[in-house]
Amino acid sequence: MKRKLIISGLAGLAVFSVSCSPGFSTPDPTASSSQSGQVGDFSGQPGLSNKQVSGQWNQSCTAAGTGSQTASFFLTSDGNMTVFQSSFSDTACSKIDSNVSLVGTYYLGPQVADGSTRFDFEISEIDFTPLSSKSVSIANSTMIGGSTNWSLGTSKEVPVNSALFSTLVAGIQGASHSISVSGSALTLLSNGNPLFALQAGANPAPHLVTLGELQGTWSGVCDIYSSSGVYINLTYKFTPDGVALLTAAFYSDAACSMKFAHEIFTASYGLLGLSQTTAGVTNFNLVANTAAITLLTSALVTAGNSAQACGVSNWVLNMPVTVPVTSTCLLSSPPTIIANAPLTLSGSSLSLGTGGNFTKQ
Repeated sequence: MKRKLIISGLAGLAVFSVSCSPGFSTPDPTASSSQSGQVGDFSGQPGLSNKQVSGQWNQSCTAAGTGSQTASFFLTSDGNMTVFQSSFSDTACSKIDSNVSLVGTYYLGPQVADGSTRFDFEISEIDFTPLSSKSVSIANSTMIGGSTNWSLGTSKEVPVNSALFSTLVAGIQGASHSISVSGSALTLLSNGNPLFALQAGANPAPHLVTLGELQGTWSGVCDIYSSSGVYINLTYKFTPDGVALLTAAFYSDAACSMKFAHEIFTASYGLLGLSQTTAGVTNFNLVANTAAITLLTSALVTAGNSAQACGVSNWVLNMPVTVPVTSTCLLSSPPTIIANAPLTLSGSSLSLGTGGNFTKQ
């Protein structure tokens, strides 16, 4: 059965416009508290445990500057934490600007005087995805992460000390932070002042895939491609700067040992947050930019030149020929876009809902 490598259509991808400060709108973490309980003024009582705070905690649509934002905190019982925030240009959280993820490790201490628990979050990774022409323009003009080639829907890992995210980082990571849980509500505080009021979501927290986890090479399995005895094996290589390399290798045997051709696609990819329709999966987006075909047998080269395959009459053994990504002469005949595909990752196993299962190499 012929497998399509990439799904066509960009349906469902929102149009964004980002502000110049795409981070959280939070109080000044260094401001003094109007409450009596200060972080550092310890009560001597044990604080909350990781188990008590683990799970997904969500911020509903909240005003932020001239726009709005939503956020989800994903805390695991073993101390890992991801904060995923979406910024919007309107006050109704309908015109999305950008997504940003903070990835790291959290630590809980004893209670402070107001009864909340000392909370530290050490950020090790920031992933940013511009999702409007305005957000792309700002990302390029400010050279976020040192890059000037940001594109719509492409995710890139940026340095933790990036100036554009300093307010965001300070709002989450600070020496004066504490956390409290009351029923289904979790509050993150700074000097006793609420920063985030969150409501309980899924528990345990679903796995939101991050760029750091996705980086590397992922190989598929040998699979039947057509009833004429052609087999295929796919490999994805993801880089931290939003570039993916997809190799489709074609074989004449079921063991995938006799390769006769391969196609290599370069693409831009993005991680779009948790699916709103399928529990526990991360939405994945990919746009192919270039495609090249390499013929690996003399017989195929002769046949290709005779038929002027892809409009080319000078095929050479083991030499790639660049063709448009929309070309109908591609062996895999892929459309050019994966849009909102379900992506799940567990250890060294990656599942891309539209393209099979892969193992990290």
